[in-house]
Amino acid sequence: MAVTWKQVLARIGPRPHIEAAGAFALAYNDLEFSLYSLMGLLLQEDDDLVPFLFAELNNSQKVDFIRRLCARQHSKAVYDSLDHALRCFSICAENRNLIMHASPAPPGTPVRDALHVVKGVKGRPDDMNEYTLSLTDLRNAAKSAHALSQHVYELVGAIADLSVGVEPDTWPQTPPTPRKLSLSLRPEVLSDARSQPPPSEA
Repeated sequence: MAVTWKQVLARIGPRPHIEAAGAFALAYNDLEFSLYSLMGLLLQEDDDLVPFLFAELNNSQKVDFIRRLCARQHSKAVYDSLDHALRCFSICAENRNLIMHASPAPPGTPVRDALHVVKGVKGRPDDMNEYTLSLTDLRNAAKSAHALSQHVYELVGAIADLSVGVEPDTWPQTPPTPRKLSLSLRPEVLSDARSQPPPSEA
């Protein structure tokens, strides 16, 4: 039986929320590539080692490895700037794991104007956590991932300059810390989603 797009949306969630979740997924992929570029810079562009390590290490290991490389090669000021970016990346990675590994909530779940999903508890796949994500939550997650990827690319350029003895004219401005997507049904989110107009595209 052919399935219509309307049926897909009816099962998964509101169209604007799905759009925002997709935008976040792509923004996160760009963020991962910026981290790959950073690792390549710190490993001095080793064409064989960089892709192998990036594929084999999990996110926590990548972050720890990049911190160790930076601490050995650069000043505390550079390390602190990079450390903040890596902390932000870890939050974005948690948000990505939620969005990309969650499933639509069971049919009939009484949630309007929000994306309601369920995700298995790590190590206990039969236990499910519930998440109710407002459009503001999802768009902010996408904007945070995009802002952070641009910041990391700027850090790569600045650190590359330092590596050849050139002092950057300005140091990349630190972005705000992303907000972690929250667990379970949140009455304040449901109330906000039902009573407030959709957020602007800004």
